[in-house]
Parts: sequence; structure tokens; C-alpha cells
Amino acid sequence: MTGLRGAAGALSRQRGVIVLALLASVGAAIAVMLIGDPAYRAASVVTVEPADAATVARCVALIEGDAVRAIVVAAAGGGLVPDVRASAGEGGVIRISVRTGDADTAAAYANAYTDAFAQTQAGAAVTVAVVERAVPPDTPVSPDPTFTLLVAVLAGAVIGAVGALVADRLLDVITTERQLVDEAHRAPVLGVVDQGADVAVAVRSVCDELDAVDMRIVQVTAVDDDVLGAVIAIGLARASAERGESVVLADVNLREPHVHRELAVAGNVGVVDALHGELLEMTALPLDDGLTVLAAGRRPTSAPRTIGSAAMEELIVELDQRYSVVVMCSSSATPYGDAAVLSRLADGVVVVVGEGSSRRQLGAALDALDVADAPIAGLVLQRGTR
Repeated sequence: MTGLRGAAGALSRQRGVIVLALLASVGAAIAVMLIGDPAYRAASVVTVEPADAATVARCVALIEGDAVRAIVVAAAGGGLVPDVRASAGEGGVIRISVRTGDADTAAAYANAYTDAFAQTQAGAAVTVAVVERAVPPDTPVSPDPTFTLLVAVLAGAVIGAVGALVADRLLDVITTERQLVDEAHRAPVLGVVDQGADVAVAVRSVCDELDAVDMRIVQVTAVDDDVLGAVIAIGLARASAERGESVVLADVNLREPHVHRELAVAGNVGVVDALHGELLEMTALPLDDGLTVLAAGRRPTSAPRTIGSAAMEELIVELDQRYSVVVMCSSSATPYGDAAVLSRLADGVVVVVGEGSSRRQLGAALDALDVADAPIAGLVLQRGTR
């Protein structure tokens, strides 16, 4: 189902490719009909007796064979003559048809083949009766406007769909807020942060969105870049502290922690140590007015087991009791499942999308969080990152 939604989204985003393919296909079909020479088919009908299948089959072969053709060529004064087609019906009925570029010529040769066949059977055991002589047709059999346009539309739709999927894959890079909004059916866009800007200022609108739904425990995870997640997490924590909140920023990225590096503080003591019994007063670092940082600390033997432990849940509960806002900076949503596991402890999850991330990567990140029923608060685009 996810694959079908992804394909439908790609077709919607690249619908211009489909429209162009349809226009090109239909235009080519119209050009072929206008430029191409028309073809007309005229037919006569005869019956033969006896009407058994074997006799009818021999007559059909005779009509399409060299003997009858030689009579038609001689009657035409030599040269090339059009081919004939004979088809058997029920009760000894045989339809004799000729296709040429002229209606009158088609009827004349259909009748000529009919007469030549009757001539070959004169005095023979087979009786030939002409039921209907050929008349010039009013409309050509080729090109058939309805059929040609139908085929053109179908071909254009298929080519357009394939082209749209290929184009979407080749152009699958998110660089603008508009492209991110295309994914808003899965998560709203909370804001855009430009590289080099004051992140705390840039994410104030994000804080407003989170405050509006009373989110006290906020998890920040990136699509595929832990550094971007750390930068936005720090910005959110600082912006909340500037509003007079008591805020703790906990680096729960136990694989590749970056908060302490971005803040240029010690990272050897923190979350993991608190999980093993160290007092928060000994592991937490007051940074700014109202902002406290809890670095990741020492590397655990198993990040997934540590993140999913009861001790981790107890730690977050304790932080929630001590501070007004808890910002958890987790590892990227993919390829590991740490962020999804942690999301059960959050009131809302902010997903950071770096400029240059692909829709497939974003889709995979959202899918991983959806599996865990994560409370996704929305998306933040960080531009100028790649």
C-alpha cells in the first residue's frame, strides 16, 4: 500500500510529464492520419456448393492462389495487381476482399477476383453463386480515427506514467519548501531554517506550533543526518528557554551523539551515566538561563537495548517532572529504529529534512515512525546544508 501511495504521489508531482506525453502522442497520431495515405477495402460475397468445410477451404486457397491471380493479371493487361483476401463463413459463404488506396479500384479488383474464381469453377463440381458484388466504400479502413486516437492516448498515458516515475526518481531531491509541502499529507511543515541563520530565532514559529498543542516532551530526529537533528534540537531548546521555560536538552543519540560537539561542551558524562544510577545533578550541565544540557555520555554496549529500557523511560519521566520542556535529540529515523522506539516517550516528534534529502528517504523515515505510531508533530526544512 505504501508503494502504491508513493507511485501515486510521484505521478501527481510529475503530472506535467504525463500531459506532455499525451499531447505528443495524440499530436503524432493526428499527423500520421493527415499525412498518411488512406486505404479502402471493398468486398464481394459468394456461396459455393457443396458447402462442406473441406470444399470451402479449397476454394479459399484457390481464390488466394496463383491460378485466380493470373486470370486477374491477364484481365488487367499485366502488371501488378493488389492482393486478395478470402475468408470463409457459415453455409459455404466466402467473402472476397481487396484493399487499395482508392475506393473504386478496391471494388473493381474485388469483383475481378470474384469473376476469376467463378471462371475457374465453370463446369467443375463446385457451384459458385455471387451473392453480393463489391461497391466502392465510402470511408477508408485506415487510418481509423477512433482506433488511432485511442491507441495514442493509451500509449501516451503509459509512456507518460513511466516517464513521470523516472523523472520523479531523478528529480527526487527536496530543495524547496514547496517540495516539502507536497509531503504535508503525512506531516505538516512547521518551518524552514536557513544555514547560517540564528536557529533559535528561526525555530520560534516551530515553538509556537508545539506550544499550541501543549507538547512538553519533544523529540527531534533527522531524516538521514544526525548533525542537522542536533542543530535543530539545540535551536528548539534555546528558543524555548528564551521564552522563560525551564528546558533540558537530552542527547539520546547513543550511536553518534552531536549535541555536545555543536555546543562545544564535555560529552563524556550524561544520559547513559544517569541510566546507570548517577545523579542528574552530577550529569546535567547548566548552559544558559533556563537551559540545561544532558549529553549522551559514555557509549553503551547496546544502543537499542538501552534506548528501549525501563530505565530510559524513568529518566525521561524524571526530566519531565523537573523541567517545563524536555527536548530529546535522537538518532536519524533511518536506517536504525532508535528514533521510532524513543517516540513512545514523546508528546511530539519533529522530523528535520536537510536540503538535498530525497523524498524516498523522507518517506522511509516517516514510514519507520508510523510503524511505531509516533506522534509526528511536523517537518522542518534546513536549507543550505548540501
